[in-house]
Amino acid sequence: CYEDKNFKKKTNTNGKTIGIDFGCQTSLTYSDGTKQNISFEESDRLKILQRKLSKKTKRSNRRDKLIRKIGKQYQHMTNKKIDISNKIVHELKKYDKVIIQDEQLSKWMKIGHGKKISHGCLGLIKSKLMKMDNIVVLDKYIPTTKLCTSCGNVHDTLTQYDRIFICPKCGSTMDRDVHAA
Repeated sequence: CYEDKNFKKKTNTNGKTIGIDFGCQTSLTYSDGTKQNISFEESDRLKILQRKLSKKTKRSNRRDKLIRKIGKQYQHMTNKKIDISNKIVHELKKYDKVIIQDEQLSKWMKIGHGKKISHGCLGLIKSKLMKMDNIVVLDKYIPTTKLCTSCGNVHDTLTQYDRIFICPKCGSTMDRDVHAA
């Protein structure tokens, strides 16, 4: 099938803007209030295969066969992650603007959220979103969680465990993740 490179299909958008907040507790929080928790744990079959692998002797044919089976299970998990990330990005293409913050996911892994990041697909979603035309990326140092959208005041006393954002200056109250999105 031949398609002219200069011809670009115009996608139909809904004329709206959406903000996305990446997180560990809820993977994606949208500015309209919806939350998506995306996590792919190791299957029971994979855990059994890994236990069997620890008991096998090195340089044996059965061990090599078991390693190939484990590889297939990991590939199955990766395929699931790619599929859900493609579906999410496809849904986000319907918006005129998608606003995200440049999160440092590699640093999240170092500070103790390694399993949450490796079981999720935030990195895939972020990399696919960066390739889109309608993306706006905020600087990683902007305090979106601590900044009040009503009065513009920054609240440094907000901790990670405070799940509800309450502005002491203007009294604005909302969910912390939705506020950040």
